[in-house]
Amino acid sequence: MANSSTLVLIIQASQIQRAIWQQVLESQEISVMAVSPETDPTQTLIRIQQGGTPLPDVLLLDRQLPSFNPEIFCQWCRQHYPGLKIILLSRFQDVYQPERQAIIDYGAYDLLPAFQLENLAVGVIVGVKRLLAAVPSHPPLQKELLVSKLMVLKREIESGNLASLSITPGNNTPRIEVTQAQGDFQSPSLPDTGSPEPPDNSSSATKKAPKRKYRGATY
Repeated sequence: MANSSTLVLIIQASQIQRAIWQQVLESQEISVMAVSPETDPTQTLIRIQQGGTPLPDVLLLDRQLPSFNPEIFCQWCRQHYPGLKIILLSRFQDVYQPERQAIIDYGAYDLLPAFQLENLAVGVIVGVKRLLAAVPSHPPLQKELLVSKLMVLKREIESGNLASLSITPGNNTPRIEVTQAQGDFQSPSLPDTGSPEPPDNSSSATKKAPKRKYRGATY
């Protein structure tokens, strides 16, 4: 059970990827808060702030959310939440260094590839280590607990029982109410409570985030 003060917020479209992250992080006594990938990330952070819930230490954020521009979002967070470490999650199983450096230049802490179910241990160990590096106040990697959790996940994957990898709120998981975003990445108006204004995510605000080409197709 997670009982540390370290909090990670996950916004990830893949239920399997999201559930793996939750389970391996909780094995390291990290509290995890997962919200619907249909929510606006800026709205989520503003609602957390307005509700008096502590802001997360790390945000694990799906890079390929619909109408999502990581450059605008990271710049906005750097201005309003400079202590928040943003780790973007790719849906590809390979991340190249120029792509990762571009994300870091936006203001994100890191870019991680999707977990490969057939080689889960390597990806999980690398991912957890890089996340823990973003939170130096958290205890170092607890290898035995992580290996134990990986063995459970491996059995579930080999048995084909992936449905069991579902998000289950832990006892220490904060709960917030978040309004779903409508249309493009643009938060609805909020009362004047001292919260930061959501970023202008229109196409005219800045250039689009670079797309990725794979086998002749552009993503």
